Amino acid sequence: MRGGETIEIGGQPVDINETMLDLSDRNLTELPESLGQLTNLTRLNLNSNQLTKLSDTIGNLRNLTQLFLNSNQLTSLPESIGNLRNLTGLYLADNQLREFPREIGNLRNLTQLHLSSNQLRELPPTIGNLTKLEHLKLNNNELSRLPREIENLVNLEKLFLINNQLTRLPDNIGKLTNLTELHLHNNRLDILPDKIENLTKLTKLNLSNNQLSVLPPTIGNLRNLEILTLSNNQLRELPPTIGNLINLSSLYLDSNQLRELPSTITNLINLKRLDLSNNQLRLLPRSIENLRNLTQLYLHRNQLTGLPRSIGDLINLTELYLNSNELTELPDTITNLRNLTDLYLDSNNLRVVPRNILTFVRNIRYSNLDNNPFNMRGFRPIRPGVAYEIHNMFDNFNKEKYKKKLLEVLGEIEVSNDSLSVLICDYMNDLIDKLGKEREYRDDINRICEKINLARVGDEKKEIILLTFRLIDWLDSKKLKELYLDNFILTSINAYKYGRDTTSCVKGIIERCILSLTELLKNENGICSNRLEDIDDLEYEKRDFLLSLCDMYYGGFNKENLEKVIFEWYNEMSEREEEYRNLTKEKREDSCLKYVEENYISKFEEDKRETIRGKVLEHLNNEKVYRWYCDDLENLFLGCDNNGEANVEREPEVIIKEGDEGGNRRKTIRRRRGLQKNSKKRRNRVIR
Repeated sequence: MRGGETIEIGGQPVDINETMLDLSDRNLTELPESLGQLTNLTRLNLNSNQLTKLSDTIGNLRNLTQLFLNSNQLTSLPESIGNLRNLTGLYLADNQLREFPREIGNLRNLTQLHLSSNQLRELPPTIGNLTKLEHLKLNNNELSRLPREIENLVNLEKLFLINNQLTRLPDNIGKLTNLTELHLHNNRLDILPDKIENLTKLTKLNLSNNQLSVLPPTIGNLRNLEILTLSNNQLRELPPTIGNLINLSSLYLDSNQLRELPSTITNLINLKRLDLSNNQLRLLPRSIENLRNLTQLYLHRNQLTGLPRSIGDLINLTELYLNSNELTELPDTITNLRNLTDLYLDSNNLRVVPRNILTFVRNIRYSNLDNNPFNMRGFRPIRPGVAYEIHNMFDNFNKEKYKKKLLEVLGEIEVSNDSLSVLICDYMNDLIDKLGKEREYRDDINRICEKINLARVGDEKKEIILLTFRLIDWLDSKKLKELYLDNFILTSINAYKYGRDTTSCVKGIIERCILSLTELLKNENGICSNRLEDIDDLEYEKRDFLLSLCDMYYGGFNKENLEKVIFEWYNEMSEREEEYRNLTKEKREDSCLKYVEENYISKFEEDKRETIRGKVLEHLNNEKVYRWYCDDLENLFLGCDNNGEANVEREPEVIIKEGDEGGNRRKTIRRRRGLQKNSKKRRNRVIR
């Protein structure tokens, strides 16, 4: 092979001795036949292009270990893919693959195979040859069955089959004894095979949104399970063996048809989160006090008529949701739950409550006793969750004005063909990676994306969301990105104040992509409240633009801008000083306020003007700054004694000869300089 020889791919020269090549996001629609000459390649990244097919010559790249083809438009793969026998990672998510070539079975060194978001209806039997496979992702396809040969994937640790059309699992799935995670939510499963008992290494099992009416007793053998999710099924009872899962920390059983719980459920002494909401429970087990590690207990929307006194022993509870039941009284032991931050008792039939419930409830961050027949004077209902206001905020938001402002610096943007859900999830995941927030927010964004991926989302808001994302990238401030991401994640995850699934609805998530930025600008304690002092990593030009956005959206007032307007009023009034002298103290202030209303307050959004006016009045009423009682306008800032005489040393009197217009001008200039000097001193005191 001749050193220095190159081939051209997408207009870019590539050394044929290259070992790693990144051609992602280049708008490539095809690859040249000459690609097959890059026989030294070990890693090839072709993510996020527009490839519809691959050349057969890709099979010449026999040294490849990693091949990335995510987010293209591939409908099939060449048979020669089977020649890449050194591949350990093959990534084909978000394409249009309808079938998978049987030659895939030749890739016996694969440990990672990602095929999510395609159109696969079945897998070739040869997939069973991939005995080294550890991670297999098949989410968002059209699979209705799995081949029996899947039993050969004995090293598989994580299997993702979310959002397919599976009605049954093969009995031999029990042979995948190294599985630690099995994700099967959003399928059509109505029964589980008994052999699931052999998956003893499982720590996470998600079966939510299926059609299960019973669980096999053998599920009790999965003693290493830490998270078991069975939400949104048709379960009417639980097997007593559920009590064997003593390592469970989270158990989600919401939205089933459970009428009672087996007493063995109280053996789950390591449980921290238990969701039983949206069932038909009338009673709780008396031995519920055994669950002393519980921090979150969700029992809303059942048919509970009473609570055991032992509920007061769950002293680690921070969240207790009992709303929308048939409770008529509360045990006095409920006030033992001193760590509660969230208590919801609304929409019951409570007539009897503990005498000290009012004091107890007032010490809780979020609580609600509304819609009960008892009368407790002085009780304050909680403020609603952010979800109840978000849609109104977005509807009232001037989208065209916002879009026009962003286009000033970003120019026209090309709207991606990707679905809105993909754009949002990819952007947020990218932010998480860049900011190093994986441990903090990865699970949360997965929850958000799981919800948004299941919905049919229109693209009418796509352009304005893309503009928001591009603006954040253009501003390139790590601090702003952190605030934006925090705001988006926390308000999306905690959109509701009750229920385990407090995650926002899909519409709310989409709206938050924009509002998470604009609310940072508008909020009284947001980044504009101190003129971006907390965002100190902006380039000068970009800071100016963000300040202009502040001026457009900030709901508080900026003292510096206000004082400029007051100075303009002062200049005008200095030409009518006799008129000023004849005004009362109140009229002088009113004159200034009227000018400020016309030239400052009126420029704010209408719904903010009353708040601004209050801030302005507070500012004008500060007698340490404005001495409205002084008759001489020039003493407004300098001060005077009770008789209206200046209480500061005066400059020498200016002698104005008859016809000396310059003297008048000099006097006016002196007053202005005095005002500017005092204003500057005040600002410096504030800054210090």
